[in-house]
Amino acid sequence: MLRLVLLLSVVLLLGILLFLNLSNLVSWLSEWEIKGFLTRTATREKIPLNIMKMRMSEGVKYLPNATQHQLAEDSDVYNHFIYEQDKSGRTVRNKCYNIGPDNTIVTTDEYLKYYLAYEYDKAGRVTREIRYDAKGADNKWFTPDDVEGYSSVYEHDSKGNKLRFTRYALDGGILQYVKYETNPQGLITREVIYKAKGPDNVWFSEDDEIEKYHYFWYDYSGSLLRIAEYHAQLNGRGPDGVWFSPDDVISSTKVFSYCEDGYLAKISKYIDPGADKIWFTDDDIAQYYTVYDYTDHLNHKAK
Repeated sequence: MLRLVLLLSVVLLLGILLFLNLSNLVSWLSEWEIKGFLTRTATREKIPLNIMKMRMSEGVKYLPNATQHQLAEDSDVYNHFIYEQDKSGRTVRNKCYNIGPDNTIVTTDEYLKYYLAYEYDKAGRVTREIRYDAKGADNKWFTPDDVEGYSSVYEHDSKGNKLRFTRYALDGGILQYVKYETNPQGLITREVIYKAKGPDNVWFSEDDEIEKYHYFWYDYSGSLLRIAEYHAQLNGRGPDGVWFSPDDVISSTKVFSYCEDGYLAKISKYIDPGADKIWFTDDDIAQYYTVYDYTDHLNHKAK
């Protein structure tokens, strides 16, 4: 009898250990899969690894209400963005919705304002962006006759870094272009936006008219932390009237924050340095902020 009890105890203990090991194994595999280390077979096809990584799924833009100088939980919703990806995990559409009278996202009174469509090269870099502003004659969105507002072309250097972005009107005329400067790590350090041809009446020449430029700051891991904007109409050139000199005046800033998983969580824009007249301090006056959500192929959200 004693031997039977001991045998049953051993069997029970082995069963518990086996169960715990299998549970841990399943947990580890699930975590690895979410992080993109493993593939899962679904409908007889393996899901590509980059599908398993978190992808931006939506963003919500908020404005401070009339009584606020800072952004708070009761800020007004302004726009709702929905991002669509292809099978390779690349964003192919960015849909911008205006919020209806109920000031709530994802409700029946929300309506599509416009959407951006993206094209990519074989290396996975965005090469073209097209904005569509209205439905066509068939009165349906996302069909071939949607009304195009403008298109933009991205150019890259031999290392794959962004070199120039040019926006074209429907007639082929240039609306504006952006020149990028990058550091040895390939991170953009400055972008300059040009809005018109200069006295020589030739685009892409030294005398083209600058509308504004931005400086970028990153942390040690390469995550973007801050952007400062210098705008021509807001004394961006400073007292000496010369671009890119020490007395250039900041006209607005953006601050970037990230979630626990390392994905972009929020972008806040500020249009005044506040009472202390110092940018990037707590009393800066906000214009808006946008928060972002991410999901993977299992519909898990980033933390």
